[in-house]
Amino acid sequence: MVVGLALLMLIVVASVVINLLNSGKDFTPSVISVIQDQQELVHIVSKVKDNSQAQLSAANANLAATLQLTMSSSQAQLIHYLANNHHKVSSKQINLKVSATTDQQLTASAAAGTYDSTFISIVQTKLTAYQHDLGLAYQKDKGAKGRALLSSEYDQATLLLGQLGH
Repeated sequence: MVVGLALLMLIVVASVVINLLNSGKDFTPSVISVIQDQQELVHIVSKVKDNSQAQLSAANANLAATLQLTMSSSQAQLIHYLANNHHKVSSKQINLKVSATTDQQLTASAAAGTYDSTFISIVQTKLTAYQHDLGLAYQKDKGAKGRALLSSEYDQATLLLGQLGH
């Protein structure tokens, strides 16, 4: 009976240790999803510069510039954070959410003269999804550094969403 109890205790301790070792790994897919959202937003903003027909109001042009700087900087920080936790993210992974449909929608709206409103609608949808993914990643990441980074980015997304109405 003592041997059986000792064996049971050993199994419990081993499972706790295994869970602790694996717990840091389940946040990675959610953080990669956030990085993919950031890449999609950077891509959308780059389309403004690439399309000579794209007409944005001054406020929306400022928002586009702010988005590009914020997303690029935040993305670099998250990629560095993952690298410090021994997770490499490939450029193929990063670009998985870049949408050809969104590109077509922006191109068509430029030709139709509705680029400004279409741009804002798309950015609002993408920023909302980004903020949602940040919340999920925050819940899964138990590390203090990761949580601080994700919380800061969530606050930045809230500010960016607030700029959409102006």
